[in-house]
Amino acid sequence: MAWIESHQSLKDHPKTRRLARRLGISVPAAIGHLHCLWWWALEYAQDGSLAQYDADDIADAMMWDGDSQQLVQALVHAGFLDETGDGLRIHDWRDYAGRLIEQRERAAARKREMRQAYEDGVIDQVRARDGSICRYCGKTVNWKDRRGPDGGTYDHIDPNGPSTVDNLVVCCRSCHSRKGARTPQEAGMRLLPPGKHQVRSRSVPDPNQNGTGTNLPTVTVTQTGEENNPPPPLRGASPHGGDARPADRGATNPPDEQSGRVRRMIPHEAIKDAWNEICGAAGLPRVQVLSAKRRQYLTARCTELARYFGEQVYTVDWWRGVFHRVRGSPFCMGAGGRGWRATFDWLIERREAVVRLIEGHYDRVADAQTAFERTREQFQPGRTDEDFAGWRKRGGGST
Repeated sequence: MAWIESHQSLKDHPKTRRLARRLGISVPAAIGHLHCLWWWALEYAQDGSLAQYDADDIADAMMWDGDSQQLVQALVHAGFLDETGDGLRIHDWRDYAGRLIEQRERAAARKREMRQAYEDGVIDQVRARDGSICRYCGKTVNWKDRRGPDGGTYDHIDPNGPSTVDNLVVCCRSCHSRKGARTPQEAGMRLLPPGKHQVRSRSVPDPNQNGTGTNLPTVTVTQTGEENNPPPPLRGASPHGGDARPADRGATNPPDEQSGRVRRMIPHEAIKDAWNEICGAAGLPRVQVLSAKRRQYLTARCTELARYFGEQVYTVDWWRGVFHRVRGSPFCMGAGGRGWRATFDWLIERREAVVRLIEGHYDRVADAQTAFERTREQFQPGRTDEDFAGWRKRGGGST
């Protein structure tokens, strides 16, 4: 809610009395009209300049029913408006709304910083480090709670510092409100170290998962920060051979907000870059923007494919192997004779496209055309695991 400073001396100030006399109104009425002008300016003339408004606009803003020109002249004569070479300006506007203006400027700058932090993966790194634990009180925050004291948010340790991994922490709204625009020391609070607090470890079905009720591996973190239940060993192998290595970006595994269950972080940007490096360089369409829908598809594919090929699918190396298979397939490179070429979207929108690619169904043009038609017509996105299993049992995995 916007506000301005209103000094008690205004009612006795000669300027106020001069305005009241010029307009033929009482001092309380003059004070009321002035506040209407200032409140209006908070939204429509935030820098105090009225150059783009005429006398009628000013009269409307002040809820003045009399002559608008007389009103403006009275305001100038009393000293509440200044005539400048660029037009009218509210006198000493910063004295009335300076704090609000500065606060809005800081808030706007902070929002821009936070948007950039999301885009640069800074927030992902903070969540990977802190999980869902408030770094001030140690409670497990609820990310779905948008208003309550236990809801999860992010806080700048130094309120005047940058939006970096070292200066951002997960915290509950209660601590965020208590700390305010102060450092923890100034607020009499302690910054707890990450990863040393009890995380609830019970695994429960997540309605935001793929709809099958299948949970990812669970890790219990103790008071010492040690893992009691390490994730199961990797299954399968990368399509290009060798051991899978963690992705360069976003390959950490923070616990889920509600259950403490490990949620595999998908290195979306690194996978996109790998596509452009391997397939884009070979002439296939490059990915310019990794939209929210593409991120959603890629996350869904990783979650589903991990059940068949192991947790290597969460690494960039695994996807690089997939992209090399695309590049090495004459059909995917456009040799099918129909002008079709593989795209990033084609690959991530259908899990069976990846399965068929790894199984070699796109290695020869003739077989690839049959596999392509089956993938497109028989297995559309949105099918369940039961559909997938039945489809494979009926011979969907062979040509």
